[in-house]
Amino acid sequence: SFLAGPPAGEVPGADAAAATVEAGDDAPKQNMLAKLASGDALGRGDAGGAVAVHASSSQVNHGGESAVDGDRHTFWASEYDPKQPVELALELPEAKVVRGVRVDWEFPADHFQIKVQQHSAEDFSMFRDVPTNGSLDSYVYGEPTLVDRITLVMHTADPQWGVFEGHKLYGIRGIDLL
Repeated sequence: SFLAGPPAGEVPGADAAAATVEAGDDAPKQNMLAKLASGDALGRGDAGGAVAVHASSSQVNHGGESAVDGDRHTFWASEYDPKQPVELALELPEAKVVRGVRVDWEFPADHFQIKVQQHSAEDFSMFRDVPTNGSLDSYVYGEPTLVDRITLVMHTADPQWGVFEGHKLYGIRGIDLL
């Protein structure tokens, strides 16, 4: 999550061939993995304080703060069978240049979007639209952007992994800024 990086020497997603990257665009992923290994990636333990979180839908005991608490044993979860897109909004304590976002899913979205906003801007802009996810550990890259607000908009649950006891839902264990 924002507040804790990977264990020393561990490169998250190094073996995740299914990372969310445009076809033929492997160089940015490899470059970011090298930065993660060296500890130079943005967003690894340098959030600078509390991250304000708002979820448009949450279950009891799985509130939005669980997506950024640094504990892989906790997670945010939406309510069951959402009828509308679900949003998880993060407000950073200070603006950061974001090149990518890693989402560690408990219950993944199949189609989701990442929108960003700089405090002075009135509207959010699209960082990346991911129409087909297919991963429990999504690495999403876009143009480097100075942001202080990030919103994940989840449109459809993954048909295999975004289901619990027959109910569709979304769940996130951690979010990293890259």
